[in-house]
Amino acid sequence: MIKLSVTRTLSLLTVVLLASLAVVLYTSIRQSNNVKEASQSVSHTEKVLLQLKKMVLLAYENETGSRGFIITGQQKFLEPLHRAEKDFHTQLTTLRQLLANSNTHKQHLDSLEFYIRKRIDYSRLTVTTRMEEGLAAAMQLVESGQGKLYSDKIMELGNRLEALELSALQQKKAARNQKLFNLNLILYGILLGMLVLAIAFLYNIRNEIRRRKETNHELELLNKQLNEAHDAIYVVDANRKITSWNKGAAYLYGYSRQEAIGKDSNVLLQTVISNNELSKVLEEISKTDYWTGEIKRLTKAGKTVYVRSSSTTIRNEKGIITGYVVVNVDITLQKELSAQLRHLATLVEHSSDAIMSRGMDKRFISWNEGSEKLLGYTKEEAIGKTALELGMIRFLSAEFDDMENAINEYGSWKGEKQYYHKNGHSFTGDVTANAVKDEDGNLTSLVFIIKDISLRKNLEEQLRLSNIYLEERIRERSYELSQSEKRFRLLIEHSAEGIALTDEHSNLIYRSPAAYRITGYTTDEFAIGLAHPDDLPIMQANFAEALKNPGQPVEFIARVQHATGHFYWCEGTLTSLLHVDGINAVVANFRDVTLRKVSEQKLKASEEQFRNT
Repeated sequence: MIKLSVTRTLSLLTVVLLASLAVVLYTSIRQSNNVKEASQSVSHTEKVLLQLKKMVLLAYENETGSRGFIITGQQKFLEPLHRAEKDFHTQLTTLRQLLANSNTHKQHLDSLEFYIRKRIDYSRLTVTTRMEEGLAAAMQLVESGQGKLYSDKIMELGNRLEALELSALQQKKAARNQKLFNLNLILYGILLGMLVLAIAFLYNIRNEIRRRKETNHELELLNKQLNEAHDAIYVVDANRKITSWNKGAAYLYGYSRQEAIGKDSNVLLQTVISNNELSKVLEEISKTDYWTGEIKRLTKAGKTVYVRSSSTTIRNEKGIITGYVVVNVDITLQKELSAQLRHLATLVEHSSDAIMSRGMDKRFISWNEGSEKLLGYTKEEAIGKTALELGMIRFLSAEFDDMENAINEYGSWKGEKQYYHKNGHSFTGDVTANAVKDEDGNLTSLVFIIKDISLRKNLEEQLRLSNIYLEERIRERSYELSQSEKRFRLLIEHSAEGIALTDEHSNLIYRSPAAYRITGYTTDEFAIGLAHPDDLPIMQANFAEALKNPGQPVEFIARVQHATGHFYWCEGTLTSLLHVDGINAVVANFRDVTLRKVSEQKLKASEEQFRNT
C-alpha cells in the first residue's frame, strides 16, 4: 500500500510536474507570441503611419508643384508634380497591403485614393490651363476652391486613418497587457520545483535569444531603410539628445552624424519655439504618442528652412517614454510658393479693375474688390446672381450670342459695353472675357476684366468736338491772316516811307517800292554802305545799338548817296526784330528829308546873317 501510494504519489507528482511544465511552456509561448505580436503591431502601425504621411505628402507635393508652375510658369515646378503622380500608385499599393485586413481602413483608404486622384486631376487641369490660357485663367481656377477642398479632404482622411491606426494600436497594447497580466498570475501560482523552473527559464532564454536576433535583424533592415530615406529622420532620447541621424537629416541641415549625435536637436538647429510651446508639444505627445506641426529652423550654413515635423514616442515595457522618432519634411519651397500665391491672389482681389467670373449658368462665382467699387454690389450680393438679375447690364440677346460665339471659337472676346452701377448711373466699360475649359475642351466658366473708360470716352468726344471747333477757327483765322497780309502788303507798297529788312550783317532781305524810289537804286544795296564818309561811323554805331536793344527803335539821320551820285539827307529808325518769328530781321524805316534840312540850313544862315547885321 505504501509502495503503491508512493508510486501513485510519484505518478501524481510526475503528472503535476509535467502539467506544470506544460502550463509554463504554454504560458511562455503565449507571452512570447504576445510580445512578438505587439512588436509586429507597433512595427505595422509605424509602417502604416509612415506610408500615410508619404501619401499625404505626395498629394501635397503634387499641389505645390502645380501652384509653383501656375505662379512662375517654370517647367522645373512640374518635376515634383510628375514625381508625385508616378509614386502615388506604388505607395497606394503598399498601403493597401498593410491595411488589407481592415474593412474600416479600406473605406477610408478608398476615399483617400479618390480625393488624391481628384487632386492630381485638378493639378493637371490647372497646369494645362496655365499653359494654354495663361496666369489669369489658372488663378481663376484656383479661386474656385476645388483644389483646397481636395487638399483638405486628403489631410482630413489622412489624419482619420492615423487616428484609427493609433487607436487600434492602443487597443492591442491594452489587450496584450491584460493577457500578460493573466498569464503572469498563472506563472506566479506555479511553484513546482527548481527543475521545472530551470527548464522553463532555459527554454525562455533560448527563445528570447532567438526572438532578439530576429528583432535585431528586422531593426537593422529598418534602420538601413530609414538611413537611406530622403526625408530627415532622427531619434532623440528622453532628454531630446540625438541618438540617430540619417542621411536625409545630414543633407537637409548640413550637419554630419558625428556633429549631430549627442546634441539637443532644438539647440543644434535653433528651432524657433518657446519653452511654453515646447512644453505643450511634449504634453500632447505623452498623451497621444504622436505630434505633427510646422517649425522653423536654421541649417549649418545659416539658411532658414521650414519643415513639417512628425514625432512618435518610444516607450519601454513599463510604458515610460525613452525617446522619440522624428521625421522632418522640407516645405520651404512650398511655403515660399504659398506666400507668392497668396500675394498674387491679393493682387487680384485688391485690383482696381473689376475682375469676376461666372459659370455656364451665367451666375457669378467670384467677385473682387474692384468689382464692388466699380459696380456698387458687394461680393455677398453678386455671388450666385446673374448680371441681368443684378441690373448691371441691359444687353440684347444678339449681343450675348455674339460674345458667346466669339469666346467658343477664339477662347476670348474684347469690346466696349455699357454697364450700370447699383445707384443707377451708367458708364462705358472696356471688357475682356476669357474662357476656362476642362481637360476635354468643354467651356466651364468665363472670366471678365472690366475697366471704366467713361472718362476716356468723354475726353475723346470733347477732343473730337474741340478739333472740329479748332479746324473751324483755323479756317477763319487763315482767312483773316490772308486778308491782313493783303492789307499789309498794300500799306507797305503804297507807303511814302522806305522800308528795308536786313540780317544782322546788314545783308538786304527786303526793300519796299518806296525804298527803291527814295534811293534811286534798283539793285540790292543798302543805305549804310552808301552813307557819306563823315556819317558812316554814326550809322554803324546806330546799327550796333539796335542789335544790342532788340525791339527798341534807334533813330538815325545821315547823308546817303543817291543812285545819280548826289547825297541826300535820310532820316528814320532801326529796330532789331531778329527774335520775332515771322520777321527775324532788322527793320529800317526811312524817308528823304533833304528839303527840310536845306530849309533848316537856309533859316540858320539867315539868322546868323541877321545877328551879324
